[in-house]
Amino acid sequence: MSLAEADALVPRLTEIFARLAQLEAEIGARANELERLGANLGGGDAPSEDIAQRRRINHARAEEYRREVKKIGELGAILDDVELRIVDFPAELDGRPVHLCWQLGEREIRFYREPGAEFSRRRPLPGRER
Repeated sequence: MSLAEADALVPRLTEIFARLAQLEAEIGARANELERLGANLGGGDAPSEDIAQRRRINHARAEEYRREVKKIGELGAILDDVELRIVDFPAELDGRPVHLCWQLGEREIRFYREPGAEFSRRRPLPGRER
């Protein structure tokens, strides 16, 4: 993938990660709610159908989360770390394979790393040092 092609995907990736953050918050809140309701089952606070419906909704949100993650790969990118929001793009630099490296919050791709190298080993792309 070229640098220009990868840069063009940054807005879409930003949208995907925003949706993932929404889903993470919703799934976490629902899981906490289910845990609380489960603890109150003895008291009859929540009917079992209500709990089953809440579980179905949470399962649907988890499926939506997986679909959003899959979209990253469909764009030709590699999700390196979902929690840190790090994405790599296979590319070539000076005739050798590299990964263009982007993290949520960066406006453009400014770094690369060798395939298999840790994120902390990324280096500025020539011409994009700042």
